Amino acid sequence: MITIQEKKNIQNYLTIGTLVFILILSVFLRFSALSGTTVDTPIRADAAKYLSYALNLNTHHTYSGRYYTSKDSEPPKPDAVITPGYPLFISLFIDEVSSTTMKHINTVLLMQTLLSCLTVLLTYFIFSSIIGRWPSLVVSFLTGISPHLINANVYLLTESLFCFLLISFLFALFKLGTRFSLASIFFCGALLAAASLTRSWAQYFIIFLIPMIYWASNAIFAKKYLITSFIGGYIMVFSIWVIRNYIVIGSSGDSSLMLATLHHGMYPGMMYNFMPESLGVPYRFDPDSSKIVSSLSAFLNELLIRVKADPWSYIQWYSVGKANMVLSWNIVAGYGDSFIYPILKTPYQNDPVFTQSHLIMRTLHNPLNILAVLGAVMAWWPAGVKGLSIEASWMLRVISLLFIYFLLIHTIAAPFPRYSIPIRPITYGLAIFSLIVGFDMARQFISSRKLI
Repeated sequence: MITIQEKKNIQNYLTIGTLVFILILSVFLRFSALSGTTVDTPIRADAAKYLSYALNLNTHHTYSGRYYTSKDSEPPKPDAVITPGYPLFISLFIDEVSSTTMKHINTVLLMQTLLSCLTVLLTYFIFSSIIGRWPSLVVSFLTGISPHLINANVYLLTESLFCFLLISFLFALFKLGTRFSLASIFFCGALLAAASLTRSWAQYFIIFLIPMIYWASNAIFAKKYLITSFIGGYIMVFSIWVIRNYIVIGSSGDSSLMLATLHHGMYPGMMYNFMPESLGVPYRFDPDSSKIVSSLSAFLNELLIRVKADPWSYIQWYSVGKANMVLSWNIVAGYGDSFIYPILKTPYQNDPVFTQSHLIMRTLHNPLNILAVLGAVMAWWPAGVKGLSIEASWMLRVISLLFIYFLLIHTIAAPFPRYSIPIRPITYGLAIFSLIVGFDMARQFISSRKLI
C-alpha cells in the first residue's frame, strides 16, 4: 500500500518531469525559430531606431536616435523620444558599426531568446503558489508554445526583454515582496522601473500598486516604510532618465511619443474612414495628421469634432473595440499572424511541431482572452479567491490589476496587437484561473442539485 508521503513524492516527480519537458520544448521551439527564421530587412523601423540609440551611446556617448556617420557635419543631437531600456540592453553587445555588427546583433537575439526561456520557468513559479502546480504547468505550456512569444525573439525589438522584466517583477514581488522586507520591496520597485524604461506604458502602474502594498501590510508602522522603500527603488532607477532629460533637453521627457500614440489610436477599427488599405496605419492616410500631433489641445479638438460627426463608431471603438484590437491574434501594422516584420523563411511554414503548436494556440486564442477577462474580474470576487491564502489572493489581484491597467492604457493609447505580446503569460494565467473557478462552481452546483 502506498503511503501518503510516497504519493506526494510521486506527484513531485511527475510535476518536475512535466516542467522539465515543457522547458525542453520551449527551448527547442525558441532556438529552432531563431536559427530557422530569416527576416526580410531586419534592421528597419523601430529596430533601426533602437540600434541607432545603442550605437550612439557606445561610439559618441550620446543618446540619440539619429546615427552619426563620417558624412555628417555635426555629431548627433541628444533626444528623449524613446525610453532607454532596450537600447541600453543592445549597447551591451554592440560597440560600433563594423563587419561584425550582424554577428553582435545575433548575440542580442540569442540573449533575449535565453530570457524568453527563463520567462517560461518564472511563469510557472508565479502561478504555482496561486492556482496550484498542475494548472500552472498548463500556463507554462501555453507560454512555452505561444508563437507570438517565440517569434518576438527573432526581432531587434523590446517585446522579449520587456516580457522578462515584467514577469521577473511579478516573481520578485510575490516571492520576495510579500515577505515585506525593506530590501526586497526596494528591489521590486527597481525592477518595475526597469520594465517601465523598456516599455513606457508600465510607468504609471506604480500609482495603482502602492495602495495594494498598503492594503497588504498588517502593521501600521510598516506601511510607511514599505511604501517608501518601494517608491525609493522605483525612483532610484527611473529618476536617472528624468534627471538626464532635464539636463540635456530641459524637460522630463519628449511629449511627441505620447501625442503619436494618442493619435495612432484615435481611428475606429485602426482604419482611416474605414478604408481597408489603411488598416494598421490610418495616420498615413489622414491629411490632417501633422496638425493633429502639433499639440495635445489640437488632438483633443480634432477628436471631439470626429466624435460629434460619428459618435456611435467612437463609442464602440473606445469602449470595447480598442481592447479587442490590442488582444487580437494578427499583428496589424506588421507582417501579420504572429510576425512583426516580414519573414522569408520560418519553421512555422513546414515543421510539424511548429505548425501543430501554432494551430493549438490559434484555436485557443479567443477563448483564452475571454477567460482572462473573466479571470481578472473573478480575482476581486470573494468566491473566486475562496480557498487561497492571503498572499496568493493578494498576488492574484495584483496580476489582475496589471491586466486591467494594460487594457485601460491601450483604450486611451494606440491598441497595436504587438503590444499585448509581453502580457501573454499573464493572460494565460488568468484564463486558467477562470477555468478553475468555473469548474469549482459547476461542481458545487451539481452537488447541491443532488442533495435536493
